[in-house]
Amino acid sequence: MILRRLYLYVVSAAALVVLAFGLTGAGSTLLIFLINSPEAEFSRSPLAGWLAATVVALPVWAIHQWFARRFAVRDPAERASAIRHLYLYWACLVFSVAFAITLDNALTTGLRPALDNQAADNLLTAQAAWSAAVLLAIWAVHFVMAARDRAAVGEKGASSTLRRWYMYAALLIGQLMLLAGTAIFLQLLWLHAMHSGLADSFSLSNGVALMIAGGVLWAFHARILATRYIQDDRKSTLRAVEGFIVVGYSIASALYGGSLILYYSLARLLGVQNPGGVGNDLLAGLAQPGALLLVYAASWLLVRSRLSRDAAGGEALRQASIRRLYINLAALVSLGAMAIGAGGVLWTLAEQVEAPVIGVSAFDWRNGLSLWITLFVVGGAVWLAHWRPAPPPPDRQSLSRRLYLWATLLASVLALLGFSVALLYSVIQQLIQPHPRLNDVSNLDFGHYLAALVVAALVGLYHLGVLRSDARARPEAVAPAGAAHDAAIPAAPAAEAPVAIQDAIDLVDWRRRVGDLYRLSGQEAMAEFRRLRDELFKTHPQSPIEPDERPAFTALKYFAPDPAYRVKARFEAGPGDTLVIDTGGADGAVRYRRAGRLLFELNGEACELTVLSLQQYAGGLFVPFKDATSGRETYGGGRYLFDTAKNTDGLVLKLETGSQDVTIDFNYAYNPSCVYSPRWACPLAPPENVLKVAIRAGEQTYTAPTSSPTGGPV
Repeated sequence: MILRRLYLYVVSAAALVVLAFGLTGAGSTLLIFLINSPEAEFSRSPLAGWLAATVVALPVWAIHQWFARRFAVRDPAERASAIRHLYLYWACLVFSVAFAITLDNALTTGLRPALDNQAADNLLTAQAAWSAAVLLAIWAVHFVMAARDRAAVGEKGASSTLRRWYMYAALLIGQLMLLAGTAIFLQLLWLHAMHSGLADSFSLSNGVALMIAGGVLWAFHARILATRYIQDDRKSTLRAVEGFIVVGYSIASALYGGSLILYYSLARLLGVQNPGGVGNDLLAGLAQPGALLLVYAASWLLVRSRLSRDAAGGEALRQASIRRLYINLAALVSLGAMAIGAGGVLWTLAEQVEAPVIGVSAFDWRNGLSLWITLFVVGGAVWLAHWRPAPPPPDRQSLSRRLYLWATLLASVLALLGFSVALLYSVIQQLIQPHPRLNDVSNLDFGHYLAALVVAALVGLYHLGVLRSDARARPEAVAPAGAAHDAAIPAAPAAEAPVAIQDAIDLVDWRRRVGDLYRLSGQEAMAEFRRLRDELFKTHPQSPIEPDERPAFTALKYFAPDPAYRVKARFEAGPGDTLVIDTGGADGAVRYRRAGRLLFELNGEACELTVLSLQQYAGGLFVPFKDATSGRETYGGGRYLFDTAKNTDGLVLKLETGSQDVTIDFNYAYNPSCVYSPRWACPLAPPENVLKVAIRAGEQTYTAPTSSPTGGPV
């Protein structure tokens, strides 16, 4: 089956690429004939090639896709397969980006007459527009196919990962295009406002076209992610990677622009006539750095705010690792810039002090000092924004922080070694001359190397102190249970030994208390159920909510009780075959048996849910499900209706002895534990348990208390 899928989708992908080239090439070549271009005489052979590619590739792609769709409609597992989704999302990514690039080309040539006062090139504009239309159509076909698959069988595991690769890659590329185009546009507006001749060296249509094309690509994917997938993706690693790439690029670009502005200003204040080659037109020279600073500083703030909101509900482990890597990498690079700037400032000052002492003329200092001060100020600002001498324990003991500290210490020691050798060389080299002279210009190197030594020593000593402080703050390692102990060491007190036993007791108590909730009765049973459940989640040691969130936790979020979601159902026998669900955690793949089916009607729709039974001792019955609210009002991975092994069926499943007619109540539908914390791994609803109706009953999406940790600076 895997080989069949590989064959179908590899051939489909190859045929699709040939088809795309054929259609765009044939259309572009036919346009040459339509407008009677002189190039038509030389275009017959290329046209034949493009038409041949189209005629061959189209039926090959269509036939293989027909078979692929036939298999997918018959078998939900085929429709949910990772190979199928790899093909679909590959096509979506490649052709959405290609569309944005060709749209940029079409807009650039089309806008030149209006924005740049250049002659119109109708042929190039029409060819680029045709190519953009073809690529857009191919993307749309595959995007709709992927959307229908998600609606039919849901999305999880490899499928959701592939969808994120596509969407966040397209989002990243679109955002970078948008930012670059906006910066060019603002730069040219600035130059035109200053009536500068530099404006004639740039094309306004390039900036506007890039801004529009990137904006279309970015805005579409940002909207889809915000409205359909925000709950599923908020803790995803790829979302964090995309965000930190944009933040890092935006910081670098904004600080580059800001550093140029600072350098130009300092240099002119110190009397440098032509800093950086901008001449006397300083305001026009500030157009590029000013545009970079405005555009990328705004991007930095906006994406930083998004990352902070994502972290407000708690970070997944890989998300936290990405954040720490970004923070420590930014701190390392900015520290290097700050140290070089500080060394350059001291180098220049030492030269000005030493030169009159030894009787030589110093070099001009103004331009160099402007550069070194700029590097020191900009690097120092970024380092201070990211560096924390004593962050929270998980960040303090992270691998990326240790790499930062050891890399800094290594660089400092190597710098000390190198500049010490250079310092001694400058002294010995003069001493061994036949006629040593104090007023030799090479003696200025003594002050240069001494300044560099001071900076390297200060940086190294500071980070050595931080490294030792982190080591003292590191928790002591606990000896393994099987390790040998010295006979003279007394045994641990009994109160400290049975930690695992206490956890087991707490778990039994948790299960009993949960079961008691599902045995409540009376008219106020639901209100009492929710009140006691909130109290249990806040206070019990086995609560799935993170311990540091519990003090600020008040209540879970529920839909209002609705008797329409308490429905009659028919409990029929299932096929009894095996279903494997990968939890993504330490439990790995869990094997269930399809024990039965619940058939019922809800909101005028015929519905069916598979009832699963865990293939182990005391397996019980288990019903996970997804519905039309999943990923919007409720958790994207779905909810649980009941799990008899966990005592969560008492108020949900009403049985009648000797009858297959039952009553199920979705008002008690609840979230799996992995919603509350990444510590948990949960089996989620299989594709066959995805309902098309919206079940606005039971528990809604969990939002962590706003006072919980936000994950640190970004």
